[in-house]
Amino acid sequence: MLWGLLALLEVPPGKHAICYPPEEAPQAYPPGTYWLKGVPGGSLQVRWVHTDRRKVPLPLLQAVSADGWELSLQVALIVEVADPLRVAACESPLEALRDMARSVVLAQIAALDQQGLIRALGGAESAARETAPAAVALRTIEEQICRQVDARAAALGLHIVDAAILHFQGDERLLSTLQGQALERLQAIQAHRTALLEGELHEREVALEARLAEAERLVALAQAQTALQIAQVEGEGQVQAAHIEAEVQEIRQMQEAREAERKRVAEEWRTAKELELRSMEYQHAETLSIIEGTARIAGEAAKRGAITALTPSGRRLDVDTGLPDAVATGLHVLRGFREKLTPPAAHFLPMPMAARLPQNGENRLEAEALRLERLRGLEHEIILRNGMLHEARLWRVADNGAEPLELTFTCPPQYPRQPPAVRLTRQGETREWTPQDWDPRLYLADLAREVLFDILRKEEGEASPDTP
Repeated sequence: MLWGLLALLEVPPGKHAICYPPEEAPQAYPPGTYWLKGVPGGSLQVRWVHTDRRKVPLPLLQAVSADGWELSLQVALIVEVADPLRVAACESPLEALRDMARSVVLAQIAALDQQGLIRALGGAESAARETAPAAVALRTIEEQICRQVDARAAALGLHIVDAAILHFQGDERLLSTLQGQALERLQAIQAHRTALLEGELHEREVALEARLAEAERLVALAQAQTALQIAQVEGEGQVQAAHIEAEVQEIRQMQEAREAERKRVAEEWRTAKELELRSMEYQHAETLSIIEGTARIAGEAAKRGAITALTPSGRRLDVDTGLPDAVATGLHVLRGFREKLTPPAAHFLPMPMAARLPQNGENRLEAEALRLERLRGLEHEIILRNGMLHEARLWRVADNGAEPLELTFTCPPQYPRQPPAVRLTRQGETREWTPQDWDPRLYLADLAREVLFDILRKEEGEASPDTP
């Protein structure tokens, strides 16, 4: 209140305030805060009206239906306020609503056909809402009650949102009669079904006995045939076992002979290679001794000025060695001798005794890939065609002073029985060849090592051109 001129009105949610200013019509205020002007005397009469939706249950009502049977019905109404001013004008709107609804429910009971309703509900209250016909029947009654009570409650400022039947009880005598009739019908239907099932069961028993007899006959026939087949299979099995045993023995003998021959050939090959290697080492030592003696002679001849008698090699002396022409010419001639007498840079060393014949298919591919991965400093890729190894490419990029190169192996369809074609790209030059002394037990990685070893030996020879 402010100097008798303003008044603060706060209306909480769920309520309406009905104000009665003097000599004016009542006014309704929804939830909110209001400043009222011109409030004389500092006081104002206010009535609160609850506008929340609420459930109003009615008492259990009992009356006689249209077909002369007693019927009990209890209904609950869902009510909300439609006009707060009309509600405030009524002293007790809910009691008035209950009186209106009671008269409507009694009138509804009097208009019902209880026998038809109970048949629709299935004959008992517990089944009232379990079936679609029962739900439709009860919902129809609820809608009629809701519509009639709402038409009358509009005068009170209320609106009936819905109506629900809480309890329904028909006449016990009618229920007993209907249940007896239903029981008789069910018994007759059950007796008919039982007779049909007994006849069908008898027919099935006869058919089953016939099937059992036929099955026994078939089983006896099958047992006789099985015994005959078992005897035949056992005889054939014994013959096949004897043949297999003979073949196994023959294969075992062939394997032993092959293994002995393989060991003999491997030993001969190893011995031959060792002898060849020793012979080459001996020749190399002899050649070195000849070169050393020749070098001494050339030195003495150079000192005496007689080096001109030696014939120089065809390679030009493009490098200034800083030595006298006679000495340089002698060294150049000796270097030509050494180049002609240098032993091979690579040897096919004896293979281990556990070396196996080349594998085909996935095992061979896996072995090739595993060995190529073990080559250090080289990248590689394998190309397949029709599931077989077609090409393998190895390359080395220029890194840490290493010279770039690319090595490609092209495998024929008969690989590893036939050697692969080799293509080497180095220093802008490409060289292609096919190994002449290929061994099917070797792998591409072994051939790559031989090529790299040969390149390494050549690089070492070029790195020291002044060495005699």
